[in-house]
Amino acid sequence: MPPPMRLVACCPFALIAAFVVIACGSANTAGASTGVPQDGAAGPDALDADRANVPSAPGCRSLAKQGASCAFDIECCSGSCHLGTCGRSPVGGSCDDTTNCKVGACEGGLCKVSELGQVCDRPQACGSQNCKDGLCACSASVDDTCVFANDCCAGLTCYNGSCVKAKAQTCTQDAECLAQSCAAGVCTCGAPESRCLADADCCTGKCSAGRCGSPVGGACSVSTTCAALPHDGAPSACLNGVCLCADANDACATNAECCSGTCRNPNGYGFGTCDWSYAGQTCLSDYTCLTHNGGGYCQNDGKCDCSPDKGPCRSTADCCSGGQCKVEPSSGNVQCVGGPPAKPPCVRAGQASVTGSDCCKGLKSAGVGTACCGDVAYACTKSYDCCSGNCTSGKCE
Repeated sequence: MPPPMRLVACCPFALIAAFVVIACGSANTAGASTGVPQDGAAGPDALDADRANVPSAPGCRSLAKQGASCAFDIECCSGSCHLGTCGRSPVGGSCDDTTNCKVGACEGGLCKVSELGQVCDRPQACGSQNCKDGLCACSASVDDTCVFANDCCAGLTCYNGSCVKAKAQTCTQDAECLAQSCAAGVCTCGAPESRCLADADCCTGKCSAGRCGSPVGGACSVSTTCAALPHDGAPSACLNGVCLCADANDACATNAECCSGTCRNPNGYGFGTCDWSYAGQTCLSDYTCLTHNGGGYCQNDGKCDCSPDKGPCRSTADCCSGGQCKVEPSSGNVQCVGGPPAKPPCVRAGQASVTGSDCCKGLKSAGVGTACCGDVAYACTKSYDCCSGNCTSGKCE
């Protein structure tokens, strides 16, 4: 699965220039001192996903408040327009008063909540929604509200804004458990595709981007049993009973999941995106390789080809023989200078071969003018990807 979007760059379009001050800048995602959830507290698709479009500057100013009509998210103080109506702001979102906040109180133009043990004067001031004797107390029951990791009492854990039972806790039904699995009265580890917060939550021993799966190289029967989910040029993550590595820009939690060996910018919930593969590194398709932009491709040995003259590079090792990795003065691009020119693009599935031997990796053709196609077990999305014309469950048959 791909990973959640974040507002991390300024808006480039003139039509929304009036909103640049609101929608661009650094989001306030600090820890307990600001009353914003700590990393990992609520799971990968909890408050952070809800906060993706929330304006970073405090206070609503001229933006529409909760209950006002809207057409676009950016019109609302909360950053959320749902079915034509502005919603309330999540923790860390902008507000003018507490009525603008889903939980907590409006302080300094931002919705904030207090952690366990901090002073409170009403339930809504606490992430746990439980104020007892003037202090925030933990949530004691399944489905109680939580924001911070410690908002739930012992034996419970916080996932997606609600308390659930952790592994090995007693249970009566699947829905009580983090992994949604209750067996013999006890919450068990999670099967592939189950919810998780850490590797220990999964029977496979692998939690990636909030879901259990088999690790790269692990056994699988269908793509959804794999923790890494490659998509560019390889729609099936499971090939010949083995989980493939994750392609460039796919979600990842560790370097080992990525074909390139590099998981970039893992966020607070433990997942980021896989980096491009360079010359000599593992690839699933041409588009796994950064060098493909300059004409290098994923070779039949499953490794990225070298980068030709004017192709992108990190070091001279990425360049084909005779090339050197340098900064091009006029453009400022880091690219190979010298070496062989870029190769012509390979022919993709369903397209006619020009030479009879110019099909992309994993494809073949019957000769000049015939379509390139894949053999049995080739990862496919359309019937014309397969020489047999039969694409079933992401594989040619």
